[in-house]
Amino acid sequence: MRSALSISRTELTRVFRDRVGLFFVFVLPFVIIFLVGTAFPADVTSLPVALLDEDGGSVGTDLTEAIEEDQVLEISEYSDESDIARDVQLGDLAAGIVIPSGTTSRVQRGETATIELLADPASSAASVVRASLEATVQQQSEVLSAALFATEQGVGDYERNMLTAFDVSTTITHTKVATTKAGEASETNPSSFAFVAPAQLTLFVFINSLAIGATLVEIRKLGLARRIYAGPTRMTSMVEGLTSSRLFFALIQSAIIIVVSLVVFDVSWGDPLAVAAIVLLWGLVSAGAGVLIGAVASTPEQTQAIGIPLAIGMSMLGGAMWPLFLVPPVMRVIGHLVPQAWAMDAWTTVLFDGGSISDIWIDLAVLAGFAAVLIALSVWLLRRALLR
Repeated sequence: MRSALSISRTELTRVFRDRVGLFFVFVLPFVIIFLVGTAFPADVTSLPVALLDEDGGSVGTDLTEAIEEDQVLEISEYSDESDIARDVQLGDLAAGIVIPSGTTSRVQRGETATIELLADPASSAASVVRASLEATVQQQSEVLSAALFATEQGVGDYERNMLTAFDVSTTITHTKVATTKAGEASETNPSSFAFVAPAQLTLFVFINSLAIGATLVEIRKLGLARRIYAGPTRMTSMVEGLTSSRLFFALIQSAIIIVVSLVVFDVSWGDPLAVAAIVLLWGLVSAGAGVLIGAVASTPEQTQAIGIPLAIGMSMLGGAMWPLFLVPPVMRVIGHLVPQAWAMDAWTTVLFDGGSISDIWIDLAVLAGFAAVLIALSVWLLRRALLR
C-alpha cells in the first residue's frame, strides 16, 4: 500500500510540473466557462419569434394557440414572410415560424404538412426555437392523429373529434405541468454558468486524463517500470499507484472547477452528496480511460493525437458541448452510448432540478459500469505493457 501511494505521489508531481499542461488544468476551463456563460446570460427568459399563419384553418389556428402558450417564445404575429426574413437577418428575431396555406386540408386528407422555420442556422437561439417548435408540433400531431383515426372509424365528424382530442390533450398536459412545478425545480434559479461549469468539468477532466496518459508511455519507453519492478515493489503496487494517480488528478481538477465556479461564477452545485458521487464516478471513468490509452499508445505523441480528438468527439456526442435536447431524438439515443451523456444527465438533474442522489441513481449506476469496464481493461493492458 505504501509503495502504491509513493508511486502515485511521484506521478502526480511529474504531471503538475508540466507548465503547459497546467494551462489546460487551471486556466483554459475557466476561460471557456467565462466566455460561454457571458454569451448566454441567465436573465434571458424568452426569445423573440415571428409567427405567420397563412393557413387560416382549424389546424393552423390550434397550432398558433399552442405556439403562443410556449413560455420560451415571445411571439409576434406577422403578415408577410419577407418581413420575417428581413428581421431574422437583422438579428431582431431569433427565428420566424410560418404555417403554410393548405395545412388544414393536407392534415384532413391524412397527408404530411410542413411547418417552415426561418432562422440563421449558425444561431444557438434558433436551435432552442427549433427544439421548442418540434415539441409543440409533436403534441399537436398526436391530437390530430387521434381525431383523424376517430373520423375514419365513423365516430363523428373531423372537427368535433379534433375538439374532443384537443380537450383531452389539454387536460393531460395541464396535469403534467402542475406536477413539475410542484417539485423543487421551480425553486432552482441557476446562474448563466450553471450548464457551462459542469459541462467543462466533464470535458476537461476526461480530456486531461487522456492527455497525461503520455507519462505512462514514457515510463514504459525509458524502462522505469522494469527498474521499479526489479526492486521490492510488486507489480500490483505499481499498477495501483499509476492508476490511483490518475484518479487523484481527476478529483483535484474537479474540485478546483467546482470551487472556482462556486466562488467566482456563483454556480450553485446542489446536493453535496450527489455532487461528490458524480465527481468520484467521473474521476474513475476518466482515470480508467487515461490508463487505457497510456497502456496501448506506442509514443507520447500518440496519446495526444488520439486522446484529445476522441475526448472532444465523445463530449460533443454526449452533450458536454451543447444540451442534448437540441439534437434529434435518435442522436440523443446514440449520445448515451458514451459516459459523458450520463454524467451530463446527472449534473442537469442536480443543478437544474434540485435533485438528490436518489434522483440520479440510474445515471450513477451506468457511470459505475463504465468505470468498472474501463479500469478492469486498462489495468489488464497496463500489466502486459509494463512487462514488455
